[in-house]
Formats: sequence, C-alpha cells, structure tokens
Amino acid sequence: MRSVVYLIVVLLLFNMGCESFLQEENLSYMSEDDFYKTPQDAEDALNAIYNLLTDQGAYGTSYWRVKGLASDEGIYVGNDSDILSLSNLSYGSSNSEIEKVWNSFYLLVHASNIVIEKVPNIEMDSARKVVILSEAKFFRGLAYMELQCLFNEVPLMLETTFSASEIELLPQSSKEKLQQQIVADFKSAVTSLPLTSDWGRPNHYSAAALLARFYFLNEDYFEAKTWAMMVINSTKYSLVPDVNSLFQNLNNENNETIFAVTRSANNLGNINEDLLPSSLGGSGDYRVPVALLENFNPLDRRLEVFLKEEEDEYYVVKFWDEFNESAGGLTSVDFPIIRFADILLMYAECENEINGGPTTDAYTAINLVRGRARKARINDILEVRDILPDLTELDFAQFQEAVRQERKLEFFWEGLRWTDLVKNGELINAISEVKPTAEPTIRNYYFPIPLIEMELHPNWSQNTGY
Repeated sequence: MRSVVYLIVVLLLFNMGCESFLQEENLSYMSEDDFYKTPQDAEDALNAIYNLLTDQGAYGTSYWRVKGLASDEGIYVGNDSDILSLSNLSYGSSNSEIEKVWNSFYLLVHASNIVIEKVPNIEMDSARKVVILSEAKFFRGLAYMELQCLFNEVPLMLETTFSASEIELLPQSSKEKLQQQIVADFKSAVTSLPLTSDWGRPNHYSAAALLARFYFLNEDYFEAKTWAMMVINSTKYSLVPDVNSLFQNLNNENNETIFAVTRSANNLGNINEDLLPSSLGGSGDYRVPVALLENFNPLDRRLEVFLKEEEDEYYVVKFWDEFNESAGGLTSVDFPIIRFADILLMYAECENEINGGPTTDAYTAINLVRGRARKARINDILEVRDILPDLTELDFAQFQEAVRQERKLEFFWEGLRWTDLVKNGELINAISEVKPTAEPTIRNYYFPIPLIEMELHPNWSQNTGY
C-alpha cells in the first residue's frame, strides 16, 4: 500500500499529461521552472484534473463499490474479501477499495491546487484564465465534499508543496473548517464560471447545484432551497421525457444532466464489468437485494431501465446502453454527478422541512419526477401508464417518506443512496432490513481513514469503531 503523499508525487505526474502532452515532452526531464509558463501549460494542468475524474477511486469501480455496497443497494457474492467486507459492513482501515477512494480524491485535490497556485502567474487570455481557475476550485470543492462526507475530519491541503516534516505533521481539519472551504470553493465557482459550458465542463449552475446538495446533506434546508431555486428558475434544465434516454450513448448530452463525468469504454474501472450479469459480459457478482424493491410499482419505468431479472436475481443494468453496446461489459455512458431530478426532489424536501408540511411547489416538484416515471418510449411512441398518481393531501411525515422513496429508486447506484441514509439517520435500519447477514453499526456512518495514513500520521484520530 502507498500513502496519498507518495501517490501525489508519482501518480499525478503520470495523470497530468494528456496523450499529446506526454508524446511531446517527457515530464521526468522537466523542472518546475520549465513548466507552468504558457497558456498550453495551463490547459494541460487543467486536463490533469479531468483525467483523474475517471480514476478507479474517483467515479470508477472502487467508488461504486464503496458507495453502493456499503448501503442497501447491493450485495456482493464474489470472492474478493475487501469487496465482500463492504457488502456485509465488516470493512476496516486496511480495505483496499476504501484506500483507492481516499487516494483518488486527494489526487484530485492536489491537481486542483496546482492549477490554483500556478496558473495566476501565466500570461494568457484573462477571461480564459478565470474559467480555468474557477473549474479548479469547483473540482477541489467537489473532492473535499466527497472526502468530508466519507471520512469526516481529513487534512485540508490548499498548497502544492510540503516539506517532509510538514507532511508528517499535517493535521486533520475540523468538519467545520472543511465545510467552510467547500462552500468557499463552490461560491467562487458560482461567481466566476460562465452560465453555459461545453458538455462535461462545469458552469455557474453546476456549482449552484452542488451547493444545494452540500446544504441539503447538512440539513440546512433554507440554504439548500435557495441554491436549488437558482437552478430551477434558470429554466435551463428539464427532465427528459423517458428516463431510459438518460443512459444511452447517443443521448449523453441532455437538458437534465447538470454536470457529468464523461467516459469512454476503456476507462479504468468500468462499472458495467462489475454490475452486469455474466450473460451480458459483467461479473455476475453484484446483486440487488430483492427486499429493496418490494414497495415499488412493477410498471415504474425506472425498474425496467435500471434492473434486469435473471433466475430470480436482480442486476443493475442502468448504465448499459443495450442498443449501442450489445456486448454489455464496457460502457461509454457518461456518469451524472448531479441532474435536475435531484434538484427537484431536494427542493421538494426542503419545502416540506421549512414549512412543516408540503406546499404547492413541493407537490409540483415531486410530481414532475413521478410523472416522468409513468412514461415509456416504446417503438418511438411515448406511452403514459396508469400508475403513480400525483401526490396530494399528505402530512409532513408522509411527504417526507414519499420524497425519500422517490430518491431511493430515481438515483439507484448513482452514489447518492449512502449519503442519503447517513443524512436521514437510517443507515443501520435500512441495511438490516434487506441484508440479513450484514451487521451495520454506528461506526458505518463514516469510513475508516486508510491504515497507511494512520501509520504515517500518529497524531491523527481514527474514526470511531475502527
């Protein structure tokens, strides 16, 4: 195992160069004085961030495994002990999958810090410089939001260079200090990013949407509603008519996805290699707990699109484009970090929490999502099924439960379920209900800081229970 400090020195140099950059220059022969001088250097440094977004621990297979299996969304029946321990909640600080997530997001932090520190001194188009710096702050905020949610109090690294003694003494930062930095980075991105951007690039509304999520997860419903309304009132985003089209190669660019990580079929850690049944080129080792599906209408379009039943077992096929990827095992379907359906359901829950019950706007928001689940495009005809009637006349608790049920299915295996369960204080009960052999406890509300980091930093405090 390697600590993140070692990985920052070695792996970042590997990831930094896009193919053309590595072909033109051998980084091992370049000093820092030779680099970060030209506009192209600035672009290459930014591209390093994008290269890391599909790293195995950052929106690659380790990320899915950790977020999905440690919730109530998945069961693992394979032979890998580290993955199995995620599924049964017995994982510890030496778990390699958790370590990959930690390392990948810290590499993303470091790559972002390089841009933020070095690009201001480069002579280049001032408007483009502002966008590059703002994207870097967006990604640093995203990385720290993931790290804080998963590991609680982690080191706050805002500089690129540390001496050996400084690294050894690097302290953990408080939850409050980390959250202040997350907000600062996202707010800076909101201010400086353009209103529109190319697909796969963040913009003003991407940052606003993630601020809404940040406040939502921390139960600051007034702030979450404010930022969600900014996205809603822009009228820039809408739900696609059929949820199936969200996860097709030819429709990667759509009006629902607010920000997505772009993928190619050869990305490291391709999710379909794990999730699909063996008949479709997957491992066949990842199953969906049948009990998780009991309260959903079988005609709900999302069940058809997201799941496949084989021999009484359910598999996740959400990210498989059956029309353009018949082989199944690999996918170039882009991964949505946040989409408009999430904004609508967060807004609905915020309205309910703020007002002590659902408002007209809350009903409108949730019913848009439910209404889309009634629709299916079959043979180019959009049919509307007689299911999932619009919600009305619910009290606070009933509406709260209705929103949470919608989130459970709508964002299935998109990395949101675990954080939702943690936010709602439902992790232990939810897992116990669908995984009878798992033994979740209060410790599972955070993951352990990797063992190698604890050994290198004896003054750090490990999360409770590890």
